[in-house]
Amino acid sequence: MKSVKIKELILIVAAAMIIASVALPLVFAGGLRARAAQSEEGINFIYSAEFSSGSGKCGFIFGETDDNYLSIAVDADSEQVSLTRNGETDDLLKVCDCDLSEQFKLTLVVNEGVAKLFVGDSKIAAIVCAAEGYAGGGVRIDGGSYTVANPLFIKTDTPDGDIYVGGFGNYDGFKVVNITDGNSLLKDGEYELEGGVVTISDAYLRTLEADAEYRFRAVTSLTDLDFSVTTDFTAVNASSAISKYYKDNDVTIILSSTASVKKLQIDGKDCTFTQSGSRVVITSEEIAGLATGNHTVKLYTDKGRPETSINISESVETLTEPVEKVTHVFLWVDLAIFGAAILGYAAFAIVKRVRGKK
Repeated sequence: MKSVKIKELILIVAAAMIIASVALPLVFAGGLRARAAQSEEGINFIYSAEFSSGSGKCGFIFGETDDNYLSIAVDADSEQVSLTRNGETDDLLKVCDCDLSEQFKLTLVVNEGVAKLFVGDSKIAAIVCAAEGYAGGGVRIDGGSYTVANPLFIKTDTPDGDIYVGGFGNYDGFKVVNITDGNSLLKDGEYELEGGVVTISDAYLRTLEADAEYRFRAVTSLTDLDFSVTTDFTAVNASSAISKYYKDNDVTIILSSTASVKKLQIDGKDCTFTQSGSRVVITSEEIAGLATGNHTVKLYTDKGRPETSINISESVETLTEPVEKVTHVFLWVDLAIFGAAILGYAAFAIVKRVRGKK
């Protein structure tokens, strides 16, 4: 094996450094790419660039198709920011004032059909507007007469997780909220933030309804980013142990497989319960306050949120044999009959005597 000459080694190292300097910026957060190209494709994204030494309008074109596009731009002369369709002033979607310096940075965030434009380092968007009919398309910088520097394009949709938040998520106070499930705040372990990618844990998703779409919100240091996740698992089933219960009896719910029940509700109201394996018992004290008829029981488990119906009836009363009041009616009837017979016999005897004396 021939040894590598010093001059050849230097050339190899230099070539490697050049390749690295080009490749490394393209690798961003586990496969996501942050590129400085002027034309991109995306539905949900963050696009930023610095503008200087110019006048008039500059900004971004997005949702670009063969016959349609949206334009969001700032006008340095009028110090206004506007969102228009196809560049037509009569199709103005929104306009507002803004403060511009000689050199400024613009950041466009498009998320779930809502466009937000941030000017400079402000965390408050200069413009927020729903882009009606937006379904993605081409994205590019409209620099006008300005010098454009440091363009950065980041797609927030990612096959590696649920949403990409970049460096905007790596700070104290970052949180994820389940909007669909009553704006509930996810705890540590229910999601992870790694390499700028937010991923909702499978264990948490299994505590929700099966085969349902949930809307989440990632609260970042720049802005809130919404995203949707559809649950995909087979939920446990629940059924009532018997067809009818009485108010003085416990109610038993049977699960189709072993699952840990975290919460139980009857007609939307939390109720206490006990669990032993696949059997869940609701005490008669909880049942006593229910009206007679059918009620919906919902169980919140680590394998979905099954529902079942229970039928409640009034408690069964055990009645004792009533004590009959003594009236002696038949005794008086017998005495009356016997007395009438005696009187009749006495009358007959008297009549007979009278006739014998004649």
